[in-house]
This record gives sequence, structure tokens and C-alpha cells, in this order.
Amino acid sequence: MSGRGGIVVVLAQRGVRPADIACQLGMQRDTVYAHLRKARLAGMDIPHFKTGAPGRKHVNLASLPPEASQYFEAEARKRGMDQKTIIRRLLILVAEDDLAGALLDDGKGAP
Repeated sequence: MSGRGGIVVVLAQRGVRPADIACQLGMQRDTVYAHLRKARLAGMDIPHFKTGAPGRKHVNLASLPPEASQYFEAEARKRGMDQKTIIRRLLILVAEDDLAGALLDDGKGAP
């Protein structure tokens, strides 16, 4: 599966709840569930999630240090985006490419 459906599958396989995937990707929850249903029918191993209120685990931009906020604002402006969009896109890329360990360089990632 490729495109946005592939991103949905990768995030679900990493344990991200469908409601949170929808929020992160700016999609409707029904669209996320449709991608997951299609992946399951294709034989992909997708966990099942408990239903209920979404996890609401969002980055509060107000909590960013001023220098980080200024950096992301400038980078977003260069690309015709807002700060929230560029941060969301960067986080998706980090998840897709499993870059957290490399970026944090704290020795706690995969060997």
C-alpha cells in the first residue's frame, strides 16, 4: 500500500490509534478506518484498537522554545505553509523513516 493509505498503515502498525492518525494527517476517521479495512483484507497485520474518545496527544506549539518556534515559522514560510503543517509533516517523515533514534542520538533506538 502506498501514499496516504501506506502512511495510515505504518502508523497503525506502530500502535497509533485511528483517531490520532486522522488528526495527525488531517483526514476523517472514516477514511482512516477504510484504509485499515482495505489493508486487513489484503492480509496485512493491523492491530485492532479499542473504540472511544481520541487520545488528543497533540504538540502544543505554545510550549516550543522561542528559538525553535522562530525556526519552524521561517521554514514554513519558505514553503508556503503554516508552522503546524510543517511540524506535522516533519513528524510523519520521522515516523515513516524511523529517524527518531538517529535524530536524538541518545543510544536508545534500534541497534
